[in-house]
Amino acid sequence: MERNSGIAASRFVAPGRGGTRAEPWLHDEGGAMSELPFVLSRRVEQRLAALAGGATLAPMATGPKWACLLVAEAPAPSHEQLAAARPWLAALRPLNVPLQDWRNEATAPLVCSARDRAGRVGAYAGVGSDGAVEVVAALPCGLWSSEPRVWWPGSYEIPLLRQLDTVYAPLWQALRSGAPGYLCLSLLGMRGTALIAKGEFGNERPYRLPHEIDTLALPPVRFAGSAVEARDALMAALDQVRACAGVSPAHPFYL
Repeated sequence: MERNSGIAASRFVAPGRGGTRAEPWLHDEGGAMSELPFVLSRRVEQRLAALAGGATLAPMATGPKWACLLVAEAPAPSHEQLAAARPWLAALRPLNVPLQDWRNEATAPLVCSARDRAGRVGAYAGVGSDGAVEVVAALPCGLWSSEPRVWWPGSYEIPLLRQLDTVYAPLWQALRSGAPGYLCLSLLGMRGTALIAKGEFGNERPYRLPHEIDTLALPPVRFAGSAVEARDALMAALDQVRACAGVSPAHPFYL
């Protein structure tokens, strides 16, 4: 488990509302986008703060990361449910990174990408003792003009949307047998970065995120194993990243 005590406490920012909040942005516009129950809200907030501080389930390099937490108000899964979930965990491709290296098989399932020479992974997926699914991946950054740390939202959006029906839904069914859950997406280590997006005239360029944003928690999306209802709300939640960077109108890469 990687820890970095030098990282300041994370700041959860509500896209489009300005300022900071001490919890993930809770937003309700009907449909599958919904507020988290209080207990889950606190649990997600605490876990995101830990991830922002470097407490990943497997060693990872410092830098921007994408995180997906799939949580529910339900009893912890049984050993049979955990076993049934293992093949689906291994099928996940966060940011198109294959997962193949199993760890902690005797306790909770955790599968990681290949490790570098320092033993660090680029991505992992695991199930906690409370049954929460945690998927984390390093967000590649590069140079664009005068911006030294630029990233592309499509790198995490496209693999997530492609696997929503084929992997995330059966994973949740295996683990929770139809119990409703919540997809909680976040971007970590965002301070000083810019995203690539299409502007009003269709040209691509970097858009810098406001300096006060380090952890960006998106609206939670209710997820009950059927991806049909969740897809539109998920796409709306993903678009909040562009809105936060001042991209108007938004031109998602997945359309």
